[in-house]
Amino acid sequence: MENCLTEIEPVQAEGYQKESLEKICSDIYDKELISFSFFEKRETGEYRQIFSSKSNNISQKGIQRAFEEYLQAGMDPYVVERTDDTNQIKRLYFIKKLDESHYVLMNKSIRGLDQLVRLVTTFIMTSGIVIAVMGCVLWICLTRSFMMQIIKISSVTKDISELNFDQKLNFRGKDEIGVLAESVDELSDKLKASIEGMQRELERRKTLIRNLTHELRTPLTTIQGYAENLQLIFKDKQKERRFCDIILEECEAMDHLVEEMLELSRMEKGESAYEKEDMDIEEVFRNIRRLAKTVFSQADITIRSEPQEIYANRLLLERVITNYLKNAVQYGRPAGKIWVTGDREEEHYVIAVTNEGGSLSPDDQERIWEAFYKTDKSRKRSGGYGIGLAIVQEIAHIHDARVDVCCAEDKTTFYFKMPVKKRL
Repeated sequence: MENCLTEIEPVQAEGYQKESLEKICSDIYDKELISFSFFEKRETGEYRQIFSSKSNNISQKGIQRAFEEYLQAGMDPYVVERTDDTNQIKRLYFIKKLDESHYVLMNKSIRGLDQLVRLVTTFIMTSGIVIAVMGCVLWICLTRSFMMQIIKISSVTKDISELNFDQKLNFRGKDEIGVLAESVDELSDKLKASIEGMQRELERRKTLIRNLTHELRTPLTTIQGYAENLQLIFKDKQKERRFCDIILEECEAMDHLVEEMLELSRMEKGESAYEKEDMDIEEVFRNIRRLAKTVFSQADITIRSEPQEIYANRLLLERVITNYLKNAVQYGRPAGKIWVTGDREEEHYVIAVTNEGGSLSPDDQERIWEAFYKTDKSRKRSGGYGIGLAIVQEIAHIHDARVDVCCAEDKTTFYFKMPVKKRL
Protein backbone atom coordinates (compact mmCIF):
# COMPACT_ATOMS: atom_id res chain seq x y z
CA MET A 1 0.00 0.00 0.00
CA GLU A 2 2.82 2.38 0.77
CA ASN A 3 4.14 1.86 -2.76
CA CYS A 4 0.82 3.11 -4.13
CA LEU A 5 1.53 6.56 -2.70
CA THR A 6 3.89 7.30 -5.59
CA GLU A 7 1.15 6.42 -8.09
CA ILE A 8 -1.26 9.00 -6.65
CA GLU A 9 1.27 11.86 -6.66
CA PRO A 10 -0.13 13.27 -9.97
CA VAL A 11 -3.52 13.90 -8.37
CA GLN A 12 -1.82 15.99 -5.71
CA ALA A 13 -0.35 18.24 -8.41
CA GLU A 14 -3.72 18.55 -10.14
CA GLY A 15 -5.46 19.59 -6.92
CA TYR A 16 -7.26 16.31 -6.26
CA GLN A 17 -9.57 16.51 -9.29
CA LYS A 18 -12.34 13.93 -9.12
CA GLU A 19 -11.77 12.65 -12.67
CA SER A 20 -8.07 12.12 -12.05
CA LEU A 21 -8.74 10.41 -8.69
CA GLU A 22 -11.31 8.10 -10.27
CA LYS A 23 -8.97 7.05 -13.08
CA ILE A 24 -5.86 6.46 -10.97
CA CYS A 25 -7.74 4.68 -8.16
CA SER A 26 -9.54 2.49 -10.68
CA ASP A 27 -6.24 1.48 -12.29
CA ILE A 28 -4.70 0.65 -8.90
CA TYR A 29 -7.77 -1.38 -7.88
CA ASP A 30 -7.57 -3.42 -11.07
CA LYS A 31 -3.95 -4.31 -10.23
CA GLU A 32 -3.90 -4.51 -6.41
CA LEU A 33 -7.59 -4.68 -5.32
CA ILE A 34 -6.98 -1.62 -3.13
CA SER A 35 -9.79 0.92 -2.59
CA PHE A 36 -9.18 4.62 -1.80
CA SER A 37 -10.83 7.37 0.15
CA PHE A 38 -9.52 10.96 0.45
CA PHE A 39 -10.19 13.40 3.27
CA GLU A 40 -9.68 17.15 3.45
CA LYS A 41 -9.23 19.34 6.52
CA ARG A 42 -11.24 22.54 6.38
CA GLU A 43 -10.29 25.91 7.86
CA THR A 44 -12.84 25.32 10.62
CA GLY A 45 -10.83 22.26 11.68
CA GLU A 46 -13.43 19.75 10.48
CA TYR A 47 -12.54 16.79 8.25
CA ARG A 48 -14.56 16.05 5.10
CA GLN A 49 -14.41 13.07 2.77
CA ILE A 50 -13.84 14.41 -0.73
CA PHE A 51 -13.57 11.13 -2.65
CA SER A 52 -14.27 7.41 -2.32
CA SER A 53 -13.56 4.72 -4.92
CA LYS A 54 -16.55 3.17 -6.63
CA SER A 55 -14.95 -0.16 -5.90
CA ASN A 56 -15.16 0.42 -2.14
CA ASN A 57 -17.16 -2.49 -0.71
CA ILE A 58 -17.46 -1.09 2.80
CA SER A 59 -19.90 1.44 4.21
CA GLN A 60 -19.04 5.09 4.53
CA LYS A 61 -19.66 4.70 8.19
CA GLY A 62 -16.86 2.18 8.47
CA ILE A 63 -14.48 4.41 6.52
CA GLN A 64 -15.31 7.36 8.72
CA ARG A 65 -14.74 5.39 11.89
CA ALA A 66 -11.34 4.13 10.67
CA PHE A 67 -10.32 7.73 9.89
CA GLU A 68 -11.42 8.93 13.34
CA GLU A 69 -9.31 6.17 14.94
CA TYR A 70 -6.35 7.44 12.93
CA LEU A 71 -6.85 10.96 14.26
CA GLN A 72 -7.11 9.69 17.85
CA ALA A 73 -4.04 7.48 17.51
CA GLY A 74 -1.83 10.34 16.36
CA MET A 75 0.31 7.97 14.25
CA ASP A 76 1.34 8.60 10.66
CA PRO A 77 1.10 6.39 8.77
CA TYR A 78 -1.56 4.42 10.64
CA VAL A 79 -2.06 0.72 9.87
CA VAL A 80 -4.80 -1.36 11.46
CA GLU A 81 -6.73 -4.56 10.83
CA ARG A 82 -10.48 -4.40 11.35
CA THR A 83 -13.55 -6.47 10.54
CA ASP A 84 -16.23 -4.81 8.44
CA ASP A 85 -19.54 -4.68 10.33
CA THR A 86 -21.55 -5.08 7.12
CA ASN A 87 -20.17 -8.31 5.70
CA GLN A 88 -17.78 -9.44 8.50
CA ILE A 89 -14.78 -9.37 6.16
CA LYS A 90 -11.36 -8.61 7.57
CA ARG A 91 -9.66 -5.59 6.01
CA LEU A 92 -6.31 -3.88 6.29
CA TYR A 93 -6.45 -0.06 6.58
CA PHE A 94 -3.55 2.23 5.66
CA ILE A 95 -4.02 5.95 6.44
CA LYS A 96 -1.43 8.66 5.75
CA LYS A 97 -1.27 12.44 5.63
CA LEU A 98 -0.45 13.69 2.07
CA ASP A 99 -0.02 17.40 2.79
CA GLU A 100 -1.17 19.98 5.28
CA SER A 101 -4.85 19.46 4.55
CA HIS A 102 -5.27 16.18 2.66
CA TYR A 103 -5.26 12.53 3.80
CA VAL A 104 -5.54 9.23 1.99
CA LEU A 105 -7.22 6.06 3.37
CA MET A 106 -6.50 2.79 1.58
CA ASN A 107 -8.15 -0.53 2.43
CA LYS A 108 -7.88 -4.05 1.13
CA SER A 109 -9.67 -7.29 1.97
CA ILE A 110 -7.37 -9.87 3.59
CA ARG A 111 -9.88 -12.72 3.66
CA GLY A 112 -8.01 -14.57 0.95
CA LEU A 113 -4.75 -14.00 2.81
CA ASP A 114 -6.24 -15.49 6.00
CA GLN A 115 -7.36 -18.53 4.07
CA LEU A 116 -3.92 -18.82 2.54
CA VAL A 117 -2.25 -18.57 5.97
CA ARG A 118 -4.58 -21.22 7.38
CA LEU A 119 -3.93 -23.43 4.39
CA VAL A 120 -0.16 -23.02 4.72
CA THR A 121 -0.34 -23.62 8.49
CA THR A 122 -2.44 -26.75 7.98
CA PHE A 123 -0.06 -27.98 5.31
CA ILE A 124 2.99 -27.40 7.53
CA MET A 125 1.37 -29.11 10.53
CA THR A 126 0.20 -32.07 8.43
CA SER A 127 3.60 -32.38 6.79
CA GLY A 128 5.27 -32.22 10.20
CA ILE A 129 3.06 -34.99 11.60
CA VAL A 130 3.60 -37.18 8.52
CA ILE A 131 7.37 -36.62 8.65
CA ALA A 132 7.42 -37.37 12.42
CA VAL A 133 5.46 -40.61 11.94
CA MET A 134 7.63 -41.68 9.03
CA GLY A 135 10.73 -40.81 11.09
CA CYS A 136 9.51 -42.92 14.02
CA VAL A 137 8.72 -45.86 11.73
CA LEU A 138 12.11 -45.54 10.05
CA TRP A 139 13.85 -45.27 13.45
CA ILE A 140 12.06 -48.36 14.73
CA CYS A 141 12.99 -50.30 11.60
CA LEU A 142 16.62 -49.23 11.81
CA THR A 143 17.00 -49.85 15.56
CA ARG A 144 14.81 -52.92 15.93
CA SER A 145 17.65 -55.34 15.25
CA PHE A 146 19.97 -53.41 17.56
CA MET A 147 17.39 -53.30 20.39
CA MET A 148 16.60 -57.01 20.03
CA GLN A 149 20.30 -57.78 20.40
CA ILE A 150 20.55 -55.58 23.50
CA ILE A 151 17.47 -57.28 25.03
CA LYS A 152 18.97 -60.71 24.27
CA ILE A 153 22.28 -59.73 25.91
CA SER A 154 20.39 -58.43 28.96
CA SER A 155 18.43 -61.70 29.23
CA VAL A 156 21.57 -63.84 28.95
CA THR A 157 23.50 -61.79 31.54
CA LYS A 158 20.54 -62.11 33.92
CA ASP A 159 20.64 -65.91 33.45
CA ILE A 160 24.38 -65.84 34.17
CA SER A 161 23.76 -63.91 37.40
CA GLU A 162 21.38 -66.74 38.40
CA LEU A 163 24.11 -69.32 37.50
CA ASN A 164 22.23 -70.51 34.41
CA PHE A 165 24.79 -70.90 31.62
CA ASP A 166 22.66 -72.75 29.03
CA GLN A 167 21.69 -69.65 27.01
CA LYS A 168 24.17 -68.38 24.39
CA LEU A 169 24.15 -65.26 22.23
CA ASN A 170 25.98 -66.59 19.16
CA PHE A 171 26.23 -63.13 17.55
CA ARG A 172 28.97 -63.23 14.93
CA GLY A 173 29.10 -59.57 13.90
CA LYS A 174 32.33 -57.58 13.88
CA ASP A 175 30.71 -54.44 15.28
CA GLU A 176 30.64 -53.41 18.95
CA ILE A 177 27.55 -55.53 19.69
CA GLY A 178 29.17 -58.61 18.13
CA VAL A 179 32.35 -58.13 20.18
CA LEU A 180 30.30 -57.64 23.37
CA ALA A 181 28.21 -60.76 22.67
CA GLU A 182 31.35 -62.82 22.05
CA SER A 183 32.82 -61.57 25.36
CA VAL A 184 29.62 -62.46 27.24
CA ASP A 185 29.62 -66.01 25.75
CA GLU A 186 33.27 -66.42 26.67
CA LEU A 187 32.63 -65.18 30.21
CA SER A 188 29.68 -67.57 30.53
CA ASP A 189 31.80 -70.54 29.47
CA LYS A 190 34.61 -69.67 31.88
CA LEU A 191 32.24 -69.10 34.80
CA LYS A 192 30.45 -72.38 34.08
CA ALA A 193 33.75 -74.26 33.99
CA SER A 194 34.95 -72.61 37.20
CA ILE A 195 31.73 -73.25 39.12
CA GLU A 196 31.54 -76.85 37.92
CA GLY A 197 35.14 -77.33 39.04
CA MET A 198 34.39 -75.85 42.48
CA GLN A 199 31.29 -78.01 42.79
CA ARG A 200 33.27 -81.13 41.94
CA GLU A 201 35.94 -80.18 44.46
CA LEU A 202 33.33 -79.45 47.12
CA GLU A 203 31.58 -82.73 46.43
CA ARG A 204 34.91 -84.54 46.58
CA ARG A 205 35.66 -83.01 49.97
CA LYS A 206 32.21 -83.85 51.31
CA THR A 207 32.61 -87.42 50.10
CA LEU A 208 36.05 -87.58 51.70
CA ILE A 209 34.69 -86.37 55.06
CA ARG A 210 31.76 -88.77 54.88
CA ASN A 211 34.00 -91.70 54.02
CA LEU A 212 36.51 -90.68 56.69
CA THR A 213 33.88 -90.53 59.41
CA HIS A 214 32.57 -93.97 58.39
CA GLU A 215 36.09 -95.38 58.46
CA LEU A 216 36.71 -93.90 61.94
CA ARG A 217 33.68 -95.71 63.31
CA THR A 218 35.28 -99.18 63.10
CA PRO A 219 38.55 -98.52 65.01
CA LEU A 220 36.70 -96.40 67.56
CA THR A 221 34.27 -99.23 68.26
CA THR A 222 37.17 -101.67 68.55
CA ILE A 223 39.16 -99.42 70.91
CA GLN A 224 36.11 -98.77 73.02
CA GLY A 225 35.37 -102.48 73.31
CA TYR A 226 38.93 -103.37 74.36
CA ALA A 227 39.00 -100.48 76.87
CA GLU A 228 35.82 -101.74 78.50
CA ASN A 229 37.35 -105.24 78.78
CA LEU A 230 40.53 -103.75 80.28
CA GLN A 231 38.40 -102.01 82.89
CA LEU A 232 37.14 -105.41 84.02
CA ILE A 233 40.68 -106.86 84.03
CA PHE A 234 42.12 -103.93 86.03
CA LYS A 235 39.11 -103.66 88.32
CA ASP A 236 41.26 -103.60 91.46
CA LYS A 237 44.14 -101.59 90.02
CA GLN A 238 43.35 -97.91 90.35
CA LYS A 239 46.10 -96.53 88.05
CA GLU A 240 45.39 -98.93 85.20
CA ARG A 241 41.64 -98.38 85.59
CA ARG A 242 42.19 -94.62 85.35
CA PHE A 243 44.01 -95.12 82.05
CA CYS A 244 41.08 -97.15 80.78
CA ASP A 245 38.65 -94.42 81.85
CA ILE A 246 40.66 -91.84 79.89
CA ILE A 247 40.64 -94.08 76.79
CA LEU A 248 36.86 -94.50 77.04
CA GLU A 249 36.32 -90.75 77.50
CA GLU A 250 38.39 -90.04 74.42
CA CYS A 251 36.53 -92.71 72.47
CA GLU A 252 33.19 -91.17 73.46
CA ALA A 253 34.44 -87.72 72.45
CA MET A 254 35.63 -89.06 69.10
CA ASP A 255 32.35 -90.92 68.62
CA HIS A 256 30.46 -87.68 69.30
CA LEU A 257 32.68 -85.89 66.77
CA VAL A 258 32.01 -88.54 64.15
CA GLU A 259 28.26 -88.27 64.75
CA GLU A 260 28.36 -84.50 64.32
CA MET A 261 30.49 -84.76 61.16
CA LEU A 262 28.04 -87.27 59.67
CA GLU A 263 25.08 -85.09 60.59
CA LEU A 264 26.72 -81.99 59.08
CA SER A 265 27.56 -83.91 55.91
CA ARG A 266 23.97 -85.17 55.57
CA MET A 267 22.62 -81.64 56.03
CA GLU A 268 24.99 -80.17 53.44
CA LYS A 269 24.16 -82.87 50.92
CA GLY A 270 20.43 -82.73 51.68
CA GLU A 271 20.21 -86.46 52.29
CA SER A 272 18.23 -86.17 55.51
CA ALA A 273 14.57 -85.28 55.23
CA TYR A 274 13.69 -82.85 58.00
CA GLU A 275 9.93 -82.52 57.96
CA LYS A 276 8.54 -79.18 59.06
CA GLU A 277 5.11 -78.55 60.48
CA ASP A 278 2.91 -75.77 61.82
CA MET A 279 3.62 -75.54 65.53
CA ASP A 280 3.75 -73.21 68.52
CA ILE A 281 7.28 -72.14 69.40
CA GLU A 282 6.37 -72.66 73.05
CA GLU A 283 6.80 -76.44 72.47
CA VAL A 284 10.49 -75.82 71.81
CA PHE A 285 10.97 -73.53 74.79
CA ARG A 286 9.27 -76.00 77.16
CA ASN A 287 11.92 -78.62 76.29
CA ILE A 288 14.69 -76.01 76.60
CA ARG A 289 13.47 -75.16 80.10
CA ARG A 290 13.73 -78.87 81.05
CA LEU A 291 17.28 -79.02 79.65
CA ALA A 292 18.21 -75.88 81.61
CA LYS A 293 17.19 -77.64 84.84
CA THR A 294 19.01 -80.88 84.02
CA VAL A 295 21.87 -80.69 81.52
CA PHE A 296 22.71 -77.02 82.23
CA SER A 297 21.70 -76.96 85.90
CA GLN A 298 25.08 -75.48 86.92
CA ALA A 299 24.45 -72.34 84.82
CA ASP A 300 22.32 -69.30 85.75
CA ILE A 301 19.88 -69.34 82.82
CA THR A 302 16.83 -67.08 82.36
CA ILE A 303 14.35 -68.09 79.65
CA ARG A 304 11.60 -65.84 78.21
CA SER A 305 9.58 -66.47 75.05
CA GLU A 306 6.69 -64.90 73.17
CA PRO A 307 4.10 -67.40 71.83
CA GLN A 308 4.07 -67.64 68.04
CA GLU A 309 2.79 -70.06 65.40
CA ILE A 310 5.66 -71.06 63.07
CA TYR A 311 6.42 -73.59 60.34
CA ALA A 312 9.55 -75.45 61.40
CA ASN A 313 11.15 -78.67 62.61
CA ARG A 314 10.96 -78.77 66.41
CA LEU A 315 14.01 -81.01 66.95
CA LEU A 316 16.22 -78.83 64.76
CA LEU A 317 15.18 -75.64 66.58
CA GLU A 318 15.95 -77.32 69.90
CA ARG A 319 19.36 -78.24 68.45
CA VAL A 320 20.00 -74.57 67.59
CA ILE A 321 19.25 -73.34 71.11
CA THR A 322 21.16 -76.25 72.69
CA ASN A 323 24.29 -75.50 70.62
CA TYR A 324 24.03 -71.80 71.50
CA LEU A 325 23.69 -72.70 75.19
CA LYS A 326 26.74 -74.98 75.06
CA ASN A 327 28.80 -72.11 73.62
CA ALA A 328 27.43 -69.68 76.23
CA VAL A 329 28.39 -72.03 79.07
CA GLN A 330 31.83 -72.88 77.65
CA TYR A 331 32.94 -69.40 76.54
CA GLY A 332 30.93 -67.10 78.84
CA ARG A 333 32.13 -65.63 82.09
CA PRO A 334 32.34 -68.25 84.86
CA ALA A 335 29.20 -68.09 87.04
CA GLY A 336 27.87 -65.43 84.64
CA LYS A 337 24.22 -65.05 83.67
CA ILE A 338 22.73 -66.43 80.45
CA TRP A 339 19.51 -65.21 78.80
CA VAL A 340 17.44 -67.15 76.26
CA THR A 341 14.69 -65.12 74.54
CA GLY A 342 12.20 -65.53 71.72
CA ASP A 343 10.43 -62.48 70.25
CA ARG A 344 8.38 -61.53 67.20
CA GLU A 345 10.05 -58.75 65.18
CA GLU A 346 7.90 -57.71 62.20
CA GLU A 347 7.89 -60.73 59.83
CA HIS A 348 10.54 -62.69 61.75
CA TYR A 349 10.74 -64.67 64.97
CA VAL A 350 14.10 -64.06 66.64
CA ILE A 351 15.68 -66.55 69.04
CA ALA A 352 18.58 -65.02 70.99
CA VAL A 353 21.03 -66.50 73.50
CA THR A 354 23.08 -63.96 75.44
CA ASN A 355 25.93 -64.60 77.87
CA GLU A 356 28.21 -62.35 79.89
CA GLY A 357 31.78 -62.11 78.63
CA GLY A 358 33.23 -64.12 75.75
CA SER A 359 33.81 -61.18 73.39
CA LEU A 360 34.70 -62.06 69.77
CA SER A 361 36.89 -60.16 67.31
CA PRO A 362 35.32 -59.04 64.00
CA ASP A 363 37.25 -61.77 62.16
CA ASP A 364 36.04 -64.43 64.62
CA GLN A 365 32.44 -63.20 64.23
CA GLU A 366 32.68 -63.86 60.49
CA ARG A 367 34.39 -67.26 60.66
CA ILE A 368 32.85 -69.02 63.68
CA TRP A 369 30.16 -70.48 61.40
CA GLU A 370 32.81 -72.46 59.51
CA ALA A 371 33.26 -76.12 60.40
CA PHE A 372 36.27 -76.83 62.65
CA TYR A 373 37.04 -73.14 63.15
CA LYS A 374 38.00 -72.37 66.76
CA THR A 375 38.61 -69.00 68.36
CA ASP A 376 41.16 -70.65 70.62
CA LYS A 377 44.20 -70.86 68.32
CA SER A 378 45.85 -73.35 70.70
CA ARG A 379 43.12 -75.85 69.67
CA LYS A 380 42.38 -76.97 73.24
CA ARG A 381 39.90 -79.81 73.49
CA SER A 382 37.86 -78.06 76.19
CA GLY A 383 36.29 -75.79 73.64
CA GLY A 384 34.74 -78.50 71.48
CA TYR A 385 35.52 -79.31 67.84
CA GLY A 386 34.00 -76.25 66.13
CA ILE A 387 31.14 -78.08 64.40
CA GLY A 388 28.16 -76.94 66.50
CA LEU A 389 27.77 -73.51 64.87
CA ALA A 390 28.30 -74.99 61.39
CA ILE A 391 25.31 -77.25 62.10
CA VAL A 392 23.31 -74.20 63.23
CA GLN A 393 24.17 -72.55 59.90
CA GLU A 394 22.84 -75.54 57.97
CA ILE A 395 19.66 -75.61 60.09
CA ALA A 396 19.20 -71.93 59.19
CA HIS A 397 19.37 -72.84 55.48
CA ILE A 398 16.70 -75.49 55.98
CA HIS A 399 14.39 -72.90 57.61
CA ASP A 400 15.24 -69.95 55.29
CA ALA A 401 16.58 -68.24 58.40
CA ARG A 402 19.61 -66.06 59.18
CA VAL A 403 22.20 -66.41 61.92
CA ASP A 404 24.17 -63.59 63.48
CA VAL A 405 26.35 -62.71 66.47
CA CYS A 406 26.79 -59.42 68.29
CA CYS A 407 29.27 -58.40 71.01
CA ALA A 408 28.49 -55.29 73.06
CA GLU A 409 28.73 -54.10 76.68
CA ASP A 410 30.74 -57.19 77.71
CA LYS A 411 27.96 -59.46 76.44
CA THR A 412 27.82 -61.84 73.49
CA THR A 413 24.51 -62.61 71.76
CA PHE A 414 23.83 -65.27 69.14
CA TYR A 415 20.72 -64.83 66.96
CA PHE A 416 18.57 -67.15 64.89
CA LYS A 417 16.11 -65.12 62.79
CA MET A 418 13.48 -67.17 60.96
CA PRO A 419 10.56 -65.92 58.85
CA VAL A 420 7.08 -66.28 60.32
CA LYS A 421 5.14 -68.22 57.72
CA LYS A 422 2.92 -71.27 57.54
CA ARG A 423 2.91 -74.18 55.13
CA LEU A 424 1.05 -73.36 51.91
